[in-house]
Amino acid sequence: MAVGDAAGAAGLKVYDDSLLVTDLDTGLNQRGDDIAAVMGRTTAIEKITKGTPKFMVARSAGGLMVHAEAPWVQATAAAWGAPLKNVGGFQWSGGALTIPRAGIYQVQGHVMFRQNDYRTSAIQITRNSTATDTTATITANEITAAIPEVGANLSLGVTAARYVSLNANDVLRLFVLQRNRGGQSANVGIFNFDLTWDVVWVDEQ
Repeated sequence: MAVGDAAGAAGLKVYDDSLLVTDLDTGLNQRGDDIAAVMGRTTAIEKITKGTPKFMVARSAGGLMVHAEAPWVQATAAAWGAPLKNVGGFQWSGGALTIPRAGIYQVQGHVMFRQNDYRTSAIQITRNSTATDTTATITANEITAAIPEVGANLSLGVTAARYVSLNANDVLRLFVLQRNRGGQSANVGIFNFDLTWDVVWVDEQ
């Protein structure tokens, strides 16, 4: 392959011996423009692949006690362990997660209630509000089983997930709810994977 063949094949302007010395600046500037264009594309790719906002957190050792038949309970700071992943500029405080940059995000939450006479397990995530079951809710899910016998040993887990358009500085919060036949307060699971929350940037808006 001759010098310049690769450049030509890539659609770049190539030069030959007919280029006058006085035109050298033109050739160099053209090549500089080509390099700048490649650098621009590289910067765009790096923005997606390097430092992409990713946040992952799971249940703390103490978990979160949730009253039966009570209103939705927010999973605040004590419910969570240290983030498993936090890159890209998220702000994490008291169970509230502030979005670092606008884009389409994959948002997913999971909760499991274990070993009781559960009939309902539910989860939802809100944006810019502590009010549940409103237009502020961006994803939610609930599972309700047939009414169990008192003292039954059931486990109910539920996951809510969605791709959603978010703006920089939006604040997300996660809420859970449980109902059981005996009307007892209960902790969210016993394992760290019984309460999880993942938020990952996937694309521009």
